[in-house]
Amino acid sequence: MSKERKTLNVVGHSKLFYSISCALIAIFIILTFVIGLNVAIEFKGGTVLTYTYEGDIKTSDVSNTVSDSIGDKCTVTLGENTGNAGKTVEIKFSSTKGISDDKQNTLKTALEKDFPDNNIEVYESNDVAASSGMNLLLAHWQWSSLSFISVSDLKR
Repeated sequence: MSKERKTLNVVGHSKLFYSISCALIAIFIILTFVIGLNVAIEFKGGTVLTYTYEGDIKTSDVSNTVSDSIGDKCTVTLGENTGNAGKTVEIKFSSTKGISDDKQNTLKTALEKDFPDNNIEVYESNDVAASSGMNLLLAHWQWSSLSFISVSDLKR
């Protein structure tokens, strides 16, 4: 007894598949504008603040302190510093202007107040330019447009 193999006639239903693809692309473009795009620091630029600390800290607690003290969204990452074998907390702010010195001082004071037993100290503060992300984005657009042109040529 042999089973009959079912086949899907993709070429015969190309208009259906193109319609589904175009509808999905349109939905995602609309959602990007409606919901907004949370762009990483590499694409938009911003500030990276790194602090050393002792003991244990939760990223959610640090994020809450940042939100309560200066009202900005951030990404918090815990790590180890191999240079002085200490623990680090890295706080990334994605913005076109970066974080002002006043906000950095306000944040440092709030962290010291909320984590008095952790001996939090500023390790480094860096402003990140958006150029690396822009280069990647331009390369993506270039290859996307070339693939679109190639697919369009196949249809002729």
